[in-house]
Amino acid sequence: GSEMCIRDRNKSLTGWNDYVKAAHSEARDAFFIWQINSKPRTGPICKLMNTTRARFKYCLRYCKSVENRAKADSLAKKFLLKDTVILD
Repeated sequence: GSEMCIRDRNKSLTGWNDYVKAAHSEARDAFFIWQINSKPRTGPICKLMNTTRARFKYCLRYCKSVENRAKADSLAKKFLLKDTVILD
């Protein structure tokens, strides 16, 4: 489901489990492997770390864009239905 996960220590990000969780886990694993191997700047371990980190960042940006679009759609719908809109 679209469960939430902690972001920026005090905010949640809707869709984390759907879009970001697996990429985050892969990036963390690759980072630890890279770190244990003396943080190489070249080679397959470095490439794995960079590739998984880039994928994680892409997934995170996508998730944030989907969340922002959903918020905008919700506000637009409330406006069209002339409901009271409370901005936080």
